[in-house]
Amino acid sequence: MRKIIAALFGILWSGVRKILGRRGEGLLKDLLEAVEDEEKAFVTYHSRPMNSLSVGSQSDEIKNQRRLAIVIQGPLISQNDFTLETIKIYQKHFSSAFIILSTWSDEEAAALRRFKELEVAIILNEKPAYAGVSHINFQIVSTSSGLKKAHELGAEYVLKTRTDQRMYAPNIADYLYNITEIFPVSHGYERQRKRIVGVSLNTFKYRMYGLSDMLIYGQLDDMLLYWEVALDERRFSDAQTQKAASTSLRSFACWRVCEVYLATEFLEKVGRTLEWTLKDSWQAFADHFCVVDREQLDLFWIKYNRLEYRWLGYTEIANSQEMTFREWLNIYSNLGNKQIPEKMIDEPRVAARHICPVCGGADSRHLFRDRNRRDNIDCSGAYVQCAECSLVYLQERPSWEEIIGFYSSADKDHTGNAGRSKAKELRRQAAVPVSGWKRLWRKVRFRPHSWPLERVPKGAKKLLDLGCGNGSKLFEFAERDYEVWGVDVGKDAVRLCQELLPQGHFMHGELQETGLPDKHFDYIRLDNVLEHVPNLKEVIKECRRLLKSGGQLMVYVPHGKSLSLRLLKGDSISSWIPFHLQLFTRTSLRRLLREAGFKDIRIYGYNPIPWLSLSFMQRRNRGRAVAEYSHSRWLTWVCYPIGWLAAKFGMGEELVGVASKL
Repeated sequence: MRKIIAALFGILWSGVRKILGRRGEGLLKDLLEAVEDEEKAFVTYHSRPMNSLSVGSQSDEIKNQRRLAIVIQGPLISQNDFTLETIKIYQKHFSSAFIILSTWSDEEAAALRRFKELEVAIILNEKPAYAGVSHINFQIVSTSSGLKKAHELGAEYVLKTRTDQRMYAPNIADYLYNITEIFPVSHGYERQRKRIVGVSLNTFKYRMYGLSDMLIYGQLDDMLLYWEVALDERRFSDAQTQKAASTSLRSFACWRVCEVYLATEFLEKVGRTLEWTLKDSWQAFADHFCVVDREQLDLFWIKYNRLEYRWLGYTEIANSQEMTFREWLNIYSNLGNKQIPEKMIDEPRVAARHICPVCGGADSRHLFRDRNRRDNIDCSGAYVQCAECSLVYLQERPSWEEIIGFYSSADKDHTGNAGRSKAKELRRQAAVPVSGWKRLWRKVRFRPHSWPLERVPKGAKKLLDLGCGNGSKLFEFAERDYEVWGVDVGKDAVRLCQELLPQGHFMHGELQETGLPDKHFDYIRLDNVLEHVPNLKEVIKECRRLLKSGGQLMVYVPHGKSLSLRLLKGDSISSWIPFHLQLFTRTSLRRLLREAGFKDIRIYGYNPIPWLSLSFMQRRNRGRAVAEYSHSRWLTWVCYPIGWLAAKFGMGEELVGVASKL
């Protein structure tokens, strides 16, 4: 849907430009001013040419050229021929440099032929068996092989960059060389010949020993020493990863992954004893490294091509601010006169609130703020959207203990008169035989919550419902002779399941605590469960363990790009603070399932009948709890065709994911 909208805007913009010429750019200015009025913030833009033919700048001629190699590592980026056009620009700006493309052996032969025509050195690497945290091992392998090739070609200096980044500025080679000449390495570290130069992008002032590994320049021997490190084979559970990444900058640095792993290995090799204090980290930057601004290189990162200043904020003093050349120079020149704020690295990471539970990305944009309006709980929060995988999630996420407490105070389904009345109605439904007409209606009506539809020999297929609630969702499967199982954290819910479906198997607790055996189930259902759990990846991996080979996982989640969320934001029924921790999109749900090892992933959009109408009613009855007003039947049937149509255009209220274990 997003691509369709972008294409339509592209056609519209092309027509406007043809009619109005350059005056048409005024419409873009008007649009930005409208955004400014709404967001109460100034918005600027900067356009860069996509292809090399539109880049007319040239670097100055230098009489005595240093032999420079540019190592471009990573997978080929085919969108807009990004990597190919980047190399063409570098051939203009670095006319005497060796250009080395270090990529992977599984790249398509047709794509590689186009790079061979540019007469650059191409290295095809085999991917390591274990990628490491944030694919650090991929980077180590491809960079190391590129540096070895640079040594064979006789390079003196190396500029290491990535296939998804591009430098537009001319005279970069001369600029970086002059940096290493003007700022020599501090005395006492003879093994390091020249200063290592990094970039401000993802180099953080308060992250100890964390020089960004995206773009690094240095003398060849120093670069070989920097990148000749053992692959990081440490395995971390998702809980460990989340804890290390979200507590404090000290714990994050001591975790020693990615940039910190590379930099600390290098510092120890050149003879530095690390003290693991902010003061020593700043001293290490002053002694061994230099940081240049991304603006000085005119560095463009296509992965986040609409948000250049990812970490820059104006509303709070953040311990996640990047280290610029200005900050580095002040540390280099005047560290002895600075008050070192050691406490900054022991405070909770400001950026930790933004860590995406699916991809681990920290780049997000604010969507809206909401409060609890269903359960009379005094709780509010803000939803943000991940820039990398598009997951919508709560910015400030409660702990699991807090979540259990919220559920305890909000759970009225199984207590009091209302709970007893509901249980009585469910027992009555369970006792009524299913008519042939009802079975036919189930087959005709598109309701994926009833999948799989086929009847099986009694007990031949085992089906587990994780988060089974009161068990009502298992009636249909029991009727079709599936052996039904259920797990829920609510004791009352499990007790009711056992009363309604005595032939079933029900357990109280979290899935990881049940002790269920490997490869035990043919089907596992997660029906509106994943949006509630903080440990997404652990739950999905546990489901995969429990499934037989060929078994299917069926996931039902609120859609983070639904029509109601787009139109009504906090009034949408999907916005439920603090119980809906995350709202999925097709991209984020597919990524979660794929990274857990599932195959044959299919994602469907679906519109449960009452959801859209309940959202409009929530808007109309703003300020009152949902339980205080009844459903409107006429509004439900008016909204249903609208919701059905929205689902066809990728804006359904719910997403359904079906994946197989092969």
